[in-house]
Amino acid sequence: YAQTASCSYTQYYTVTVRSYTATNVPHDPAWGAVFYLPNHQPLQITSAVNLGVLYGPALSGYVNLNIVVRDPAAQLSNFALPGEIVHIQDWPQTMPCADEHLVQAIRDQQGQAGRYYAGDWLGAPSMETALLTGRRAAERIIKHLV
Repeated sequence: YAQTASCSYTQYYTVTVRSYTATNVPHDPAWGAVFYLPNHQPLQITSAVNLGVLYGPALSGYVNLNIVVRDPAAQLSNFALPGEIVHIQDWPQTMPCADEHLVQAIRDQQGQAGRYYAGDWLGAPSMETALLTGRRAAERIIKHLV
């Protein structure tokens, strides 16, 4: 986790690999994405996206791996991943690890200095909550502008 001010964030890598060799993906060659159960390792692949299937044959054999970093000292390598690393995108502050005090502090700041917040983390972890808080933020912005 990265620490910024009083808020911790998860860190993720999106790693593009060539010649993906994972054995725990569907046997269907047209699989699009796979999500993995937590294993609480220092680095864990949380999902894999088959780029060739989703975006066309030019990307056949390429897979994006989304990897959560639980230990900043853990190192990515070709030996630890199921394929040759082609590209790494580091997302050092992906998602806030919000406790109830942080969430309440952000709720209390809604609209101050023209800032409005949205996301499922402001309520319950669901698409509906994300949609509702986004809609409310948009309505507040429109009201602020009018």
